[in-house]
Amino acid sequence: MTMSSYRSVMRCSANTWTDDVSEPCWDSCSSPLGQTTTLDAGDCKSRPLTACDPGAVTYPLTPTAQKLTDDSFNELVQNCSRPFMNGEYTPYNNEFQVSLADGCPTSVSITYLIVPGSPPSIEPTILDCVMTALGSLRWACATELACMVWAKTI
Repeated sequence: MTMSSYRSVMRCSANTWTDDVSEPCWDSCSSPLGQTTTLDAGDCKSRPLTACDPGAVTYPLTPTAQKLTDDSFNELVQNCSRPFMNGEYTPYNNEFQVSLADGCPTSVSITYLIVPGSPPSIEPTILDCVMTALGSLRWACATELACMVWAKTI
């Protein structure tokens, strides 16, 4: 079960301030549904910190560390998917739960959201690209986070 805590965000829409949008303060990756793969993070402290700067995202307010981490992972998935899906958000209908320690990914659980607990439905080359990138990353925005969750459904 994935749990999160959120902060409300005021947005200006049609010249009216609303607070119907929220963004995560942190995610909790408890009881992942899919198969978990452990990543070697023994060299974590020696990895250079990667800036969390999702290029195409503009934030109306200062984003939380969780929001920056989530958006940075989304950008990673997009970059790995671009050769196959023209840069669209893929792989649809899968959830990634990435455990973190000191900004480094330590394990990844992926599940197919249409049939929870079943193997992921991901183009193998995309999955290899994501897993390879995670194996060498240390996100500056994630040094205090325990995990991040990413899911796109259609």
